[in-house]
Amino acid sequence: MNKLYIIGNGFDLHHGLPTKYSDFRCFVCKNNPELFAKVMCYYSCALWSDFERELGRFKISSFIKDFFYVNKVWNRSFQQDCLFENEIDYYYEIQLCFTKWVNSISLNGFYPDLEIEKDSFFFSFNYTDTLNKLYGVSNDNIKFIHGSKVEHDRQIVDTQIIYNGAYTFGHILEKTEIEEYVKSEILHLGKLDQDFIYKAKNEFSNFMEAFRKDVQDIINLNEQYFNRLVEVDSVYVLGHSMTEIDKKYFEKIRNSIKNNAFWRIEYYGGSEEEKRKIQFMNELKVSKSCFELVTYEDIKKQDE
Repeated sequence: MNKLYIIGNGFDLHHGLPTKYSDFRCFVCKNNPELFAKVMCYYSCALWSDFERELGRFKISSFIKDFFYVNKVWNRSFQQDCLFENEIDYYYEIQLCFTKWVNSISLNGFYPDLEIEKDSFFFSFNYTDTLNKLYGVSNDNIKFIHGSKVEHDRQIVDTQIIYNGAYTFGHILEKTEIEEYVKSEILHLGKLDQDFIYKAKNEFSNFMEAFRKDVQDIINLNEQYFNRLVEVDSVYVLGHSMTEIDKKYFEKIRNSIKNNAFWRIEYYGGSEEEKRKIQFMNELKVSKSCFELVTYEDIKKQDE
């Protein structure tokens, strides 16, 4: 195989699937209004348009203030323990709700409208089984880098999640950045006893770490897959925004395929998107002669 398809969420959106984070917002609002209220309190509204990045901007100081206001007490060991348990429950609630949302997405009534060479490599950032069900691509040919419904094999018992192939999502802040962020948030609270500050820094750093997507670790775990791409000389990027959060993956792919491989990058035609994707390719150090931007309509015409 010498062709690689890189698949992003725009691929599912092109087929009409409700996979925007704004769709997740509606799911949370309908199915877990209590969690929705918490999310609206402790994240900015940008969460629903830039979900992963915003997970790294949890309003820790507001969370702590609200907890102690409700419980009418500060700095007592029992209440501190309850606070941290509350924080952990919040993490699992988001994980659980996200899982239920992904698993609720159905492909019934949707159809393929692109010609895709099934005997190719596929690198998918999506969780859905669109490639399998609409295009008949073998699961053996697809690397679902963040997990998928196809590979998904975990049990949900009440509110507990037993992980086995869980969906991966999160911010990409480094550990030092997390520590600095937590420190600045706790400073907003004013004077507190040192024992609480120490516990809070550790607990909320762990909380933020739980929502961290360790891209380098994921790449290392999938080294064998990237080694198989050595003969790839043609790349299609379909439905991916090509932003900083997934840049390390693209760098790894760039360094794994043939140096003169030709990239065809789907875009909707807007000037800002065009500039961003050209800049992204420049940062990957791909020669201008080795890539072009195409629309889905261009791709369809090429296939005719």
